Amino acid sequence: MSKGLKLSEILVTVLIAVVFAVIYNLWNFVYKAVQITGFAS
Repeated sequence: MSKGLKLSEILVTVLIAVVFAVIYNLWNFVYKAVQITGFAS
């Protein structure tokens, strides 16, 4: 086992971070849209 991050590990970490960011932004957009349309109390 070599010390330091491997390129594959860095890519996986970045990919996960991007996926979470996209999901968070999409959910935030949907939540705001629902509030505007009046379905949320």
